[in-house]
Amino acid sequence: MKKISLLPLAILVFTTLSFAHDGKHYSNYNTRNSDSDNCQDHVNMYSDDQPERARSEETVTLANQPLTVTASRNCGIHVKNWDKQEFSVKICRVAAAKTESEAQQLLGRIKLKEQNGTLTVEGPEKTGGDDYSWSTVLLIKAPVGSTMNLNAHNGGISLSGVSANVTAHTQNGGISLKETAGKMNVEAHNGGISIKDCGGDLTANVQNGGLSIELAENWNGTGLNAKTQNGGLVVSIPKNFQSSLEVASAGHSGMMCQAEACEGGQRTWDDNGRIFKIGSSTPVIHASTVNGGIVIKSRGHDRGEI
Repeated sequence: MKKISLLPLAILVFTTLSFAHDGKHYSNYNTRNSDSDNCQDHVNMYSDDQPERARSEETVTLANQPLTVTASRNCGIHVKNWDKQEFSVKICRVAAAKTESEAQQLLGRIKLKEQNGTLTVEGPEKTGGDDYSWSTVLLIKAPVGSTMNLNAHNGGISLSGVSANVTAHTQNGGISLKETAGKMNVEAHNGGISIKDCGGDLTANVQNGGLSIELAENWNGTGLNAKTQNGGLVVSIPKNFQSSLEVASAGHSGMMCQAEACEGGQRTWDDNGRIFKIGSSTPVIHASTVNGGIVIKSRGHDRGEI
């Protein structure tokens, strides 16, 4: 396979897992086991000086109406579809403290509240003298075609196999989309966005973080518009890619292309930026970065092989 090096490549940085840090204490929100209903597959807490951990979980059922989720400062969100016409929401709680009784008491202060289609997670605000840590994850099963507004502060959001109308925002955390469809508008402020085998009408924006896009042979839907302000961009293309793609960068960003489709690509270079197009039709997939390098590669190849 011929390698086309368009410009020297800048360093790429991606975030697929999200962490909430607190000195020596941190929680891991796992976006790779999003199909699991087991809380321990999604959130774990580690602490050097808070050795005792306690866990609890709670499940609520909500009517199929537009749902707004405002997660706490220590909460991740995982969503998947199911075949029922209602929402199921499980909250997974974990707390760490010096003693088991302190950890158990802390769990009782972490509340899941719902009112008029708005779901919130609230927990104790930690001050300098407090010696404990806590985190939560919401596991949401959503009806097909439902409407959701998802917000997380220190935690990630993942959607797997979801066909819905979704708005999602993270302040300090990544967003993972796998096999999603419908109309989605997602934004990560300090964290990367990963998109794999998706379709529909999808808009993705990153302020500080990378973009990773793995495309299927065809984009089924209106299209994709994905961009990052400060981060790298990797686009992976399957062997029999049949859609059309436009990748753009600012004038100072590097670009490297290694994929069968790259050999027939069209380049537009000027002082304002660089555009690389694959496919003869009007592009339905748009991906860009302002301050970061770009790699276009064949699916199944590691970046180190380019």
